[in-house]
Amino acid sequence: FGTLSEDVNGTQVTTNGTKGLRMGGRTSSSGTGGTDTCDIYTIADTSSETATDHGNLGQQPYRIGASISGSTRGITAGGRTSASLDVIQYKLFASTDDSTDYGNLTEAMETSVGAEDSSRGVVMGGYDTSPARSNVVQYFSVDGESGGFTATDAMNLAAGDNQGAGVSDNTYASFAAGTSDHDGVQRITIQSLSGTASTDHALTNTGRYLAGGFSGNA
Repeated sequence: FGTLSEDVNGTQVTTNGTKGLRMGGRTSSSGTGGTDTCDIYTIADTSSETATDHGNLGQQPYRIGASISGSTRGITAGGRTSASLDVIQYKLFASTDDSTDYGNLTEAMETSVGAEDSSRGVVMGGYDTSPARSNVVQYFSVDGESGGFTATDAMNLAAGDNQGAGVSDNTYASFAAGTSDHDGVQRITIQSLSGTASTDHALTNTGRYLAGGFSGNA
């Protein structure tokens, strides 16, 4: 399919359905911190393209944050440089300008899981500064909210967890394959966040974490 502009891991990737946007991550030269570079590519282009430089993270370079996709913005929340971060920042898909400081999580958090519907982004779990695996589910607007807010702490996962996969279908969001609940799938309803996540489903293979996932709304 092609290549990124640099070798990177622990990166954040979002999409508006047409473009894929890679923000930050860790390179061999970024040490324990992260890189501030961003790439963009066209999903429907089946040629072997190289992703195009798409500006930088203007707030902090970082890695292992939660990724959330809006129609105009690619959003990342939390993450890590030399310590856990609470910053939420976004890049516009249509602009190479540096990222904008959007708001903050309720506390510094890394390796959280992000998901979204057409209007709301959710950040599930993570590894906080205690340090401990968090069970907090918090949310914010993906496209319309002004900056300077603190995300709303809305409900809890059934078990604190991190380093999982997040998927959504425009109604539900699920957290799966985290480090402390390897076979559990924890599901929430994005527009009515309350109580505790459902655990009615399980993965067929246990002992999985750092998994990847992708979403659909057909």
